[in-house]
Order: sequence, then C-alpha cells, then structure tokens
Amino acid sequence: MSTFTVSIRGGSTRFEARAQNRLTRSSRFLRPSCEALDGRVLLSTTAPAAAEFSGPAPALVTNATAILEHRAPRAFAALQSALASAERQSAVSPAQVSALAQDEATVGNDINAANLGTYNTADDMNLLQDVVDYSFTNNSIGIHIGRELVPISHLPQYVQDHFGDAPAAVSTSGSGSSTTALDQLTADVTAVAAQSKVTRATHVALARSYTTLTHALGHNPNTMPGPGGTLRDPLVVYYDAQVGNFAK
Repeated sequence: MSTFTVSIRGGSTRFEARAQNRLTRSSRFLRPSCEALDGRVLLSTTAPAAAEFSGPAPALVTNATAILEHRAPRAFAALQSALASAERQSAVSPAQVSALAQDEATVGNDINAANLGTYNTADDMNLLQDVVDYSFTNNSIGIHIGRELVPISHLPQYVQDHFGDAPAAVSTSGSGSSTTALDQLTADVTAVAAQSKVTRATHVALARSYTTLTHALGHNPNTMPGPGGTLRDPLVVYYDAQVGNFAK
C-alpha cells in the first residue's frame, strides 16, 4: 500500500507543504485529506508479536465494494485481480505484519499525545497509515506515496521530517537503547517493503485500476460515513481491508 510527500515544519509553511503534496499524490493510492486513522483497528495481546491489523468494519467494506462495482465495474475487477496478484507475490511474514502493526499503534499514540491540533494530528495519522499500508505493495527500491518515490535510503529522514514533531516518537526508551519509535517504524517498513516482492506488471495493473476508479469516484469521493462522523473514500476503505492478506 505506498508513496510519500514532503512537509516543511513550522507554522503555515508546514500546512501549505502538506496541502500541495496531497494535490500531487497519484490517483493510484489516493487518500482523503482529513481521514482520521479510525478505519483500522489494532488487535493485540500483551505480546507485541501478537498484534495484527484488522480491516474496516465489514458493513463499511460491503458498502465500499458496492460503490466501486457500480461506478467502474471493469476497473474494480481489475483492481481485485491486481491485489490478488500482489498478495500471492508477497513474502511478508506474520511476524513482520505484527511488528508493523505495533509500530503504527505506538507512533499513533505518540502523535495523539503531542497535541498538534486537530488538523495536523489527523494529517499525521493519515500519512502514518499511508506509510504502513503502501509498504505492502512496493519493493526494496523504495516506497511510493502519491507521485513521489522515496528511496529506502531516504526513508529515515522522510519519517523524521513528517513525524518528528511528536516528542515521544523521537525519544529513546531510557532503557539503554538508542532506538526510537520512528527508528523502529522505519526499520519495519523497510523490511516489509523488501519482502512485498510485487512485480512491475502488478504495479502497472494497480496503477491503471486506481486511476480509473479515482476518476469514476469524482472530485469528492468521501461519501461513506465512518467512525466519529468522518467521511471516507470507498477506494481507501476497500484497500485498507486487504492489508492483512499480505502476510504469508
């Protein structure tokens, strides 16, 4: 699931950079600008390795499927086929999924605790989900978020630039380890991206179907009621529901 945008921290500059980046995101994996991370539920026990993703509520996924089938049935069938191919190609282990799910929960909690304001918190949470989701349909070359390819070597700085304003995420645990929550997120995203093994042909098929479906949904795709009264994009809902299928 996969491509990123670059923001400049500080006042309105950060806001404008984020807004401009969202406009340049590829329709391939378009995400609403203010969709909170409420569509994903983290299931976990006391052991971090037991954490896993669950998809959006079944009723929400059913509604999203019906909308996509109605708007562009051939493109939706192509998307399903491309995602099935990506899932078959994936070599991501359940342990890697669990680690990434735990990272998302940890960094998400750190973002919420930073009191960045409603807009910036929602924006960071959206991007966090993008970083996690898109790693499953990319490879060791880099991570795609929108139109931007972030080389793996640039990922640590990218994550710092976007989530570094959450103090807890950049603080060490105090147990003698110098690893921060963002360091761990970067490491686990990189590991998953390397194991996604998605072929170029599958990337092309995903891009083509996403472009068609995005055009079919129009300029205001956020039509589905979500938790907390938010509106969600049915294409995003459907894609998020597939995250758990990539573990082998």
